[in-house]
Amino acid sequence: LAKGEEHALAQKPVVILPGLNHSDFCPGFDVPGDLPAEVDQEAATTTIGEVTAAFLRLQVAPPASATHMSALALMRAKVAWTRDFMAPYLKAQDLEHNRTDVADSTEGASPFCAGAQHIVAGLSKEDDVRLRVRDGFHVDSSNLEHCHPNWTIAADGL
Repeated sequence: LAKGEEHALAQKPVVILPGLNHSDFCPGFDVPGDLPAEVDQEAATTTIGEVTAAFLRLQVAPPASATHMSALALMRAKVAWTRDFMAPYLKAQDLEHNRTDVADSTEGASPFCAGAQHIVAGLSKEDDVRLRVRDGFHVDSSNLEHCHPNWTIAADGL
């Protein structure tokens, strides 16, 4: 049973805080291998404090109170920013593995790989429209032995 957006924001919001890195959550200690932050520690701490406070206010403030509504608005804005930020990555991930295209593999297909074959072939526009790529995605490595490039000449294409 779906409990809705407000429940999700109050219980397990997933947000990316722009400009921060992992080390910003533990001032005075640089996490090995962490990328540099884009903001100074003071700005990072302020952002972390604001978002954490909003989360905690959603736990204790009476629903419909000004405090609750303000916290909810902040969390909605942070989740919206995260959604926009992650959209290109998630779209690219969808190109990597389409689970519903099972024409050549029960594990799906990779639209990215199929599209890349057209680029790698280097064909003219006239010939490229005749190139039909069949692609199978293999999650289980036991199927990799059956995953070899192959080509066949057909009357209406390659």
